[in-house]
Amino acid sequence: MAKANNTEKISTIAWIPGHCRIEGNERADREAKKAAEGNTSAKVDLPAYLRNGNLPATASAIRQHFHKSLKTRWAHRFSKSPRHRKFTIIDPRGTNSKFAENTGEL
Repeated sequence: MAKANNTEKISTIAWIPGHCRIEGNERADREAKKAAEGNTSAKVDLPAYLRNGNLPATASAIRQHFHKSLKTRWAHRFSKSPRHRKFTIIDPRGTNSKFAENTGEL
């Protein structure tokens, strides 16, 4: 780590258990998700070395993008299928049903 103007910066790294409703961790998760989806800071707000172009996509970001596009394509195709009408008679909420919520992360 480089020092600037002889000032010392101290960082502490600590393990935080996930899914425990720790507000700082929950906010970090939300911000990471935004960044993975491409919702990042304005270029003027970024450090100079990040303003030059796109960073390489992480495996996680690629996977999230793939799953999002897959769900979108599926929903479009399903909405055009003959089964969609029959399904909405059973569950008027359609693809937003509890089934979709429970299987959305598969």
